[in-house]
Amino acid sequence: MKKRGNFVKYIKTCILCFIFLCILNFQIHAEVPTQFEAEYSEAVLAYNAKDFKKSLQILEALEQKAPEITEVLELQALSSKALQDDKQVEATYAKIIKLKTKQNRPEKEFAPYHFELGLIRHKEHKQELAAKHFRFALKNGFNEAVCHLYLGMYSFQSGAWANSEHHFDGIISS
Repeated sequence: MKKRGNFVKYIKTCILCFIFLCILNFQIHAEVPTQFEAEYSEAVLAYNAKDFKKSLQILEALEQKAPEITEVLELQALSSKALQDDKQVEATYAKIIKLKTKQNRPEKEFAPYHFELGLIRHKEHKQELAAKHFRFALKNGFNEAVCHLYLGMYSFQSGAWANSEHHFDGIISS
């Protein structure tokens, strides 16, 4: 049983690393208005140097000047995540979702943030709230296999066998 636990932990770590790299890659191609490029670049450099506190300080000041630049908020969330500040990560993703909703962006664009919120809720052992976020991400085609995995585990734990089978089949078909 211990080997299975280590394997599951290994898979979860690999998945989180993949997500992190995808988000980081997105940051490299981010578009920031010219007047804020220097400050944003400084925050990226601090982030890449693993000086997450400095990155956050720069980003918080930049957010005051330009609160509707999604890239600033995304890097803020990543910096907070690196500092293991889940409450700040949660608040930042909520801001991004609110901003994108206000801008009438398609739901598919904020599915990754719901996925991340699902991971936070999972860590807090709040399965019902986590499931809500994973269902949103799944509905919008984001990280389908991983969403099916978590939703399948939750269904299995609650005894909803048919639903768990559906989600476990979804892992294979994703």
